[in-house]
Amino acid sequence: MATAKVILREDAPKKDRTCPLCLRVTINRRIKVFTLKYSIDPKHWNKESQKVTRSAGSKKYVKKLNDHIKSVKTKANTIFLQFDLQERPIDIGSFTKEYEGANKTDYFVYAYRILEIKDYKKGTIKVKSNRLNKLEQYCKDKQKYPLSLFQIDYSFILEWHGYLKRNYKTNTVNTHLNDLKAFLNMAKKEAIIKNNPFEYCDIKTTQELTTKEHLNCDEIDLLETMFWDDNSGLSRYNKNVLRYFLFSCFTGLRFGDIRDLDSSLILNDKIRTFTEKYHEQIYIPIINRAKVLIPPNSLGKIFQVKSNLMTNDHLKIIMRKAGINKHITFHNARHTFAVISLTLGIPIEVVSKLLGHSTVRVTEEFYAKIVNPVLDAAMEKWENVDPKHKKQVA
Repeated sequence: MATAKVILREDAPKKDRTCPLCLRVTINRRIKVFTLKYSIDPKHWNKESQKVTRSAGSKKYVKKLNDHIKSVKTKANTIFLQFDLQERPIDIGSFTKEYEGANKTDYFVYAYRILEIKDYKKGTIKVKSNRLNKLEQYCKDKQKYPLSLFQIDYSFILEWHGYLKRNYKTNTVNTHLNDLKAFLNMAKKEAIIKNNPFEYCDIKTTQELTTKEHLNCDEIDLLETMFWDDNSGLSRYNKNVLRYFLFSCFTGLRFGDIRDLDSSLILNDKIRTFTEKYHEQIYIPIINRAKVLIPPNSLGKIFQVKSNLMTNDHLKIIMRKAGINKHITFHNARHTFAVISLTLGIPIEVVSKLLGHSTVRVTEEFYAKIVNPVLDAAMEKWENVDPKHKKQVA
């Protein structure tokens, strides 16, 4: 007789008084307890239903815990069924081997482990985790959860690709597929799987070049005027956001770099720091239009930066009040800086350095449509050269 039950170890409370959730497996009167990754307050546990109660937290959090509990029980019962169908004798040892082995080949367990051990930035981990969550929800909806690395084959990729294409734009589709491909490549290198099924797929996952929305010089002038005008109709919260948005327009700093900008990083009107994304060292002279946006007597963090979401909500209001009919988010400040710098004739190598790009090629790929006209204008300067020896053009 084999049974699996999720229990709360009230006999092993932690310092915060929460108790660990565990899977208790009983086979032929022998018991083995597997610790799960969550601990909760005993008052939020329903022993009869083996579920976390609604009072434990947000609806999303409770659902996450109960989904995990369900998946663990499903995994245990699946192992029981496999032994039964194959007419193999089962004991605690053989069950443990299968159960822990299943964890090693579970795609999501593997992917989250990679995110933990790889030297990714916090922002990168958050973005990749969000993509994993989407795939996890897709698998649950399609009754494919839990998902083993061995279940990801050519057909699975085609189905996932079709779902993404129906719901997202091309570049979003490609980033999701590239993440899946990368995790499978790592599993192949670790000899967990023999082949990456993407090797047999003809799905293109290269990013499409898109036109980046940006502000022009007149629009920047308008926003500056509104910032300094007491009767602009902008609230002090709007102006707080506009302050560091304009500063980014004049320096090209990313959101994370603006958020982390400290007075100790500014010396003689120059910013010297390392970018959050690539950890590239940057050196940015602060022009007068940016200098006046720095709050006086600033010590520590320069700006009072809201969350990215709140910042973009304020920018939506600001653009509407300014009559600027463009979809502008904070990151568009960086594009504005790049585009205006290039159109002013600043060499692309210099712009690339100011933006903190790893290579000039990255800048060229992002701003090809801007760079080409600048090159055309630069070459026209040859027409103004008066050669000593003129030759008739045929």
